[in-house]
Amino acid sequence: MDRDGFRKALEETGYAEERIAGCLDGIAGFEAFLGAPERAKTLDRATEADVFAFAAKLIAEGRNERVRLIGLYRVGTFIGNHPMTIGAVELLGGYEMLGKVRERVAAVAGSDVRDRVFAGVELPALGTPPIEWAHAMATVLPRLEAEIDSQTIKRILDDGIRAFPEDAYLDFKKRLEESESLDAFLEDRRRRHLDMLRGYRDDGTLYYDQLVTDELIEFVEEHPEIGGGVRQGKTIIETKIPHRGEAYLATDDVRMKQYHVCHCPLAKESIPRGDVSVSPSICEICPSHNRKPWEIAYGRKLESDVLESALRGGLWCKFAIHLPEDALP
Repeated sequence: MDRDGFRKALEETGYAEERIAGCLDGIAGFEAFLGAPERAKTLDRATEADVFAFAAKLIAEGRNERVRLIGLYRVGTFIGNHPMTIGAVELLGGYEMLGKVRERVAAVAGSDVRDRVFAGVELPALGTPPIEWAHAMATVLPRLEAEIDSQTIKRILDDGIRAFPEDAYLDFKKRLEESESLDAFLEDRRRRHLDMLRGYRDDGTLYYDQLVTDELIEFVEEHPEIGGGVRQGKTIIETKIPHRGEAYLATDDVRMKQYHVCHCPLAKESIPRGDVSVSPSICEICPSHNRKPWEIAYGRKLESDVLESALRGGLWCKFAIHLPEDALP
């Protein structure tokens, strides 16, 4: 690996020297782990399973700081080792969500409800595989459903669990304000999304944690509610792009399609298994991510509904986002 080039790449991200040092420390530890006789690998041959095994070692040693896993993600991207990058994303991408659910239960339903619902449930450590997050939610959600009604559960889960910072949506807001109509905005949004996907395909780089294929682009082109959205009056219908598009399109098995389409790190690992079942209530988290840019654009809280989801028997995850009456015509 070009270590000088990699350090420069880290510097170009704006990382402080302390963070760069933490990334490099994580990589050095991973290289030593891979070089042990039982593995005898180099970074370019590391797999997702290797990343998970190394993370377990860090947890056991009390050294599972986020920056070390970020180092694995960054170097995987730098050298083009996609399985390694995906492994790091799997461990980083949602482990904090269970803690946020716990906070929201207390904020909406009270600390007594929180304590009963989470009794004996240990929040997984950073680096814990997502199946352990699913096991925790399989315990928590039935307890929550026994304590409070479905609308209160929706209030708990549909806000503040998972979203980008508000400034990430300012370009969306600006483009909407400058559009001549809502339909024109949606068409432009869809075109931009397809252009972005084509860029990832052409570069051979990962779109979040999946490779973009011609088949995936064709699938998105055939479904304008993916990446753009389709208007029905003052309601926008949006469908999530499959989490693992290549695998989703390659299988006809319903259960595996549901597994590959689902993005939720608290639930998806339960789909192909028989020993853990996460309640479909968890799907109330998902629309908030799609709804957020519209809320920033219109400066107010909006309502949304889950129309279809993998955990509710669907082959994709589809939402309705209800715009205000004064929305762009």
